[in-house]
Amino acid sequence: MVDAFQTNIKKVNIKPENLPAIIVKPPISISGVSPSSPSAGSVTYTATNRLKVGDTIDIQGLSPSGYNGNFTVVSATQSAFVVTNSTTATVTDAVGEAHLLGQYYFRYKIVSENGSKRSAWTPVQVINARDFTSVSVNLNVVSDGEKFMLSWTSPDVYMTQYDLYVAWSSNSGSTYTAYSYSGRSTGNSFVIDIPVAYQSEDGTKMAKFAIQLPTSPQILNTPAQIFLSSTGVSTETSPIDGGVV
Repeated sequence: MVDAFQTNIKKVNIKPENLPAIIVKPPISISGVSPSSPSAGSVTYTATNRLKVGDTIDIQGLSPSGYNGNFTVVSATQSAFVVTNSTTATVTDAVGEAHLLGQYYFRYKIVSENGSKRSAWTPVQVINARDFTSVSVNLNVVSDGEKFMLSWTSPDVYMTQYDLYVAWSSNSGSTYTAYSYSGRSTGNSFVIDIPVAYQSEDGTKMAKFAIQLPTSPQILNTPAQIFLSSTGVSTETSPIDGGVV
């Protein structure tokens, strides 16, 4: 009898589409922005970081908006990094965040069918995540007073799974809790239970929603979002036809 574990394995196929759309690493805090001369077309961001040349990053929170967006790092030190960017306008808000995008680092072991034998760890491998072009959708929300029924038209992107997040308000939308992860949908609809503390028929209890492509870890992340509520929705029972938020 041949030990199956001794059979040569020539290829292990790990498909990017089976991995989360975006790997979320801790954000890099930006504390300063220095545009170069227009002819150079590069911008230096002051931030403690471990970036390297070629990393793709998403920058948010700066003003004017030309300093935000997706860029490729062209040089980096531990205290600053530089991207190609022709924006030269006066910086009015130099505090923001950068998120590293685009790569998965992994290693694996091969285990026999009965689990009695294991190979050594492979060297660390790298897979480039597939590109994601930002899209937006309309979200339809219906409430029966105890749960929200959400539905949306699936955008024309390669992913078929979506992560849902919700934020709650008990004071007519004056303030909201932080967005929290509610679950993952494998289609274009999802049901969110309304906590008893936020069930109300007087319109004072509200919720906001976010839909994004799956990330790891499961936290709200701007580059992955396809929907983010601009206004709250009452938790009271909706009209039969619901509404678009």
